Amino acid sequence: MPASDAEVEAFLRRKKAFDPTTGLNLIDDERLIRSREAMILAVQVFNGPGVLFKTELFAVLANIAWTYLLHEYYSRREVNIVGMDSQSLLLGRCWTEAIAPYPMREEKFAYDQADSGRGGTPTAWKKRL
Repeated sequence: MPASDAEVEAFLRRKKAFDPTTGLNLIDDERLIRSREAMILAVQVFNGPGVLFKTELFAVLANIAWTYLLHEYYSRREVNIVGMDSQSLLLGRCWTEAIAPYPMREEKFAYDQADSGRGGTPTAWKKRL
């Protein structure tokens, strides 16, 4: 069965949306593109001679870049990044679950619970993800 005109048009639109330099698609890889741009901007701001607020801007933009990157990581693994409270996963929680070795996750969880005054167990925390 041949493709409909709408399907052909959608295919051509998606094909034209690829960036030949990075290989990323503007439609499918939006978070990766935003993450990359935020980190590039963070480095440019930090290395720029005219900005006096460098460290703070770098920290904010790098945090945004990592958050986009880890949200994409979870989305590609079909993990819901929006919790029951309608807020997306925080960067610290994304990093801990995705990258950190298991003992470090336990320590991070205990620290977060003590710091926030909320109780809970690591098992309950994992169920919320």
